[in-house]
Parts: sequence; structure tokens; C-alpha cells
Amino acid sequence: MPTWSNDYNRYLAHLKSEYWTTHVHEAVKARCLRRNGEICCERCGTTGEVLQKHHLSYNWLYHELDNLDSILWVCEDCHRYLHKKSQYDPADTSLKALERRIKELGL
Repeated sequence: MPTWSNDYNRYLAHLKSEYWTTHVHEAVKARCLRRNGEICCERCGTTGEVLQKHHLSYNWLYHELDNLDSILWVCEDCHRYLHKKSQYDPADTSLKALERRIKELGL
């Protein structure tokens, strides 16, 4: 993760750049299609949702096209889980995981 202040502002600008929003986006999407035969979350296999890109490593930050394996194509639920904003792991289909999700949703 970049250091705060100027580095963080540069990182936020990068996430809005044409390089990230178009070039990296299309390359990761094409890789997913080649590997899976469809556009889906690379963690849980969900299809039909808007997918997001997630940095697995910041070692290739600003040069992601040089190592597409540093980017994961994920659904919103998996992205939240990866950023520890949710205890629910969509890739974990065990009964215990489903019980945690029900509790998290207050059902």
C-alpha cells in the first residue's frame, strides 16, 4: 500500500486514470474470459454481477499490465471480504460461513 499524503493522492488518481479504468480493466476481463470461459468472480465464481479489480500485491502498482496476476477480478462481496469490511466470505460455502452471513445480515 502506498504511503499517505502525496503517494495516496497519486494512488487515488491512478484508480481514476484511463490506464486503470480502461487498459487494465479490459486486460483483466480478457484474462478471466480465457481462464474461465466466462466473465466471473475469480474467487467465488459468481456471474452476472458488476465485477471489480483488486490488487493482490502493490509491487506492480502503476505497472499492472506487466503482471496481470497481481490483479484479481472479484464481485463486490468478495472485494468487501478481501478488504476486511465483511466477515462473509462468498468463496466459503460451508454451513458455518452461511450462518455467519445470516447473522451479519441480521436475519
